[in-house]
Amino acid sequence: MRRPVWELTLLLAVVGCGREQTPVAAVPPVLSIASATDPASQKIVELLAQGESDKALQQATEFVEKQPKNAAAYDARATIYHKLGLVREALADLDRAVELDPQDARLRNNRGFLRLSLQQFEEALADFEEANRLAPQYANAYNNRALVEIAQTRYRQAIDDLDKALQRDPNYVDAYNNRGFAYLQLGRIDRALGDFNAAIQLNPKYVNAYNNRGLARQRLGDVAGAVADFTEAMMLDPQNPKYYGHRRDAYLAQGLFDQAREDERKIAFLIKLRDLTAAIQLKPDAPAGYLARARHYQSQGDEPQALKDLQRALELAPGHIPALLQRAALRREAKEYHAAIADCNAVLEQQPHQQAFSIRADCHMGLRDLDAAIADFEAAKRLDLAVAEAYFRKSQELLRRGETEEAKTYVERAEELDPGIQERLR
Repeated sequence: MRRPVWELTLLLAVVGCGREQTPVAAVPPVLSIASATDPASQKIVELLAQGESDKALQQATEFVEKQPKNAAAYDARATIYHKLGLVREALADLDRAVELDPQDARLRNNRGFLRLSLQQFEEALADFEEANRLAPQYANAYNNRALVEIAQTRYRQAIDDLDKALQRDPNYVDAYNNRGFAYLQLGRIDRALGDFNAAIQLNPKYVNAYNNRGLARQRLGDVAGAVADFTEAMMLDPQNPKYYGHRRDAYLAQGLFDQAREDERKIAFLIKLRDLTAAIQLKPDAPAGYLARARHYQSQGDEPQALKDLQRALELAPGHIPALLQRAALRREAKEYHAAIADCNAVLEQQPHQQAFSIRADCHMGLRDLDAAIADFEAAKRLDLAVAEAYFRKSQELLRRGETEEAKTYVERAEELDPGIQERLR
């Protein structure tokens, strides 16, 4: 029997971060090609390793077209479809693979997994049971059958199947987490904790086991331990609002309202980030989506991620004025003045944009080019303290050259905008 490729696979928790605290089964893993002994499969594996999913899909389709009777070809393409989120396309290919090789327990198990993710529970059960019949020592199929039973709230039956999975593979980390999930649903918290501890011991980076152990600890009244586990889950999966929601509730239980409010703000940020990312996935070639997400990152002070999105927006639309202006502003804050000026120049070549003049003026101030700064401030029609400083520093430069009357004019302009500036900056 070939080595199982798709491990346990259903995320059972509700999406979002409301007050309900739901333990979770294992996250769907990154799938891989079952066998790479032939050149076609090897090429697909290489492309996937390089992150070239689209090219891998093209290669897999050519594999199918050249060998339409080869189950491995459909299996490989199904793996790529799943990686791309095309579950129904993956299922169609696995249907064909199973038709071509009905005695392969792994193919049955994998098709059951896809059916499970589509909530086709009866069909999934049939596949897992056939996989178990074909390969009685196949731990993965018992685990996945348990996931169907968990989804149907048949927790005791799930525990029986997970016991069988662990008998066949005592180091099956997902089975420990899932059995702990079932025990927790039945209120058998001590047993649940034992299983979550075992999962974490086997895989210290198993995020769902930390989250689930935190929920179990909270039910036992160990709120501080729960907070520690939720924090660990957040560190391992910082983009998931669920863990912040659980920690927020734990903080509230302790009366730590300031910390709870901070987590509430983070939850709002992550939910909006998820929505912005979904919009990008719908229109991956539209620069506006990347620009919106960059602004959202910037609102939380995550300039590196904001710059990545702005770079992508400008790759899609090199002269995109809003993206150029936003990148120029970020570069100005990072004191990358010459780069920011280049972005402003790219805008001003297209139109006399006040914001571009304003950002460029600040950059010239940072470079101590007072004449250029003042010219840009005036073009931007700015009247603020930064402009007052530019006028005052120019007056001091003129005084050092002995140009007293002109210096007086600049001092008067500075004082109009910022009375008392002479006393502060002398």
